[in-house]
Amino acid sequence: MALLAGYFCEATRRKLGMRQLLLAEDAVQRLDAYSWPGNVRELEHVISRAALTARAGTSATIVQVRAEHLGLLVPAVTEPVTELAAELAEDDSVRDDSTVRLPDTGAGLKAATEAFQKQLIVTALQANDGNWAAAARELKTDRANLVRLAKRLEVEVVREIVSR
Repeated sequence: MALLAGYFCEATRRKLGMRQLLLAEDAVQRLDAYSWPGNVRELEHVISRAALTARAGTSATIVQVRAEHLGLLVPAVTEPVTELAAELAEDDSVRDDSTVRLPDTGAGLKAATEAFQKQLIVTALQANDGNWAAAARELKTDRANLVRLAKRLEVEVVREIVSR
């Protein structure tokens, strides 16, 4: 993985006209831990976005891509699901009934996932007074992607102007 990521770093460096683009060890570890369900283009896009993010955060001529520049790459699940569920049950943030409720699994995986996503989006929008950008930051996603997902899930923010 590191060899291919290094190749894409070099290609991105040339495209962006950078003097030097380095891949930090924590970034390599995060890339190795990710399951890569897409193809090699997914890795290329992740490296390109990370390079742009890293370059925006510094004025140095040598830019280093660190793990936080890679975005939200969820590592592959390597432990049994029952152990993961037990860890979630012990986590206080998951038990907090005021934020997230697990949907009824009798409806099927797709319907349960959509209900869960819808609930998370609505909760984030309510907490941020309907501000899409702030809700997207809270959910650690891109604002445009959040708006598209919300539209598909039939979530909308209605603002009223009342004249008295």
